Amino acid sequence: MTLSRAFLLLLAGWPLAPAAAEPRTLPPVCQRLVATKDQVLKHSQALQTATRKKAPPEEICKLFNAFLVAETRMVKDLEERRAACGIPRALVAQVKAVHGKTSAMGKQLCGVAAQWPASRDPECVDTLWARLACPIPADD
Repeated sequence: MTLSRAFLLLLAGWPLAPAAAEPRTLPPVCQRLVATKDQVLKHSQALQTATRKKAPPEEICKLFNAFLVAETRMVKDLEERRAACGIPRALVAQVKAVHGKTSAMGKQLCGVAAQWPASRDPECVDTLWARLACPIPADD
């Protein structure tokens, strides 16, 4: 399971309103969390689509960075609105941990994309994700 999918599954079950409030009526402060969550989902889907279509590494890196920006905003919003929206501290901690791993993966992915102008190994040209497992060619 990819980190972005794990992140979205983690958020899928999170309650956005305090237990005393009606589930269908979110306070305005919590409505922003829903919008931010939707942005993370939108960027995740764009990244998955580009990966399936075997987009160039530069495009995947750009999409991944857009996803990270949305995810960073989500983490910040969760921290700021946790109490008002009834979000457990443990969930915020889990989301932050997943975000840290996603950030590290993004740095690795974009680093490989930047160092890989053309593959020298035909088995490592399929996708950028496959390239992460292949050795980076040394400069000649």
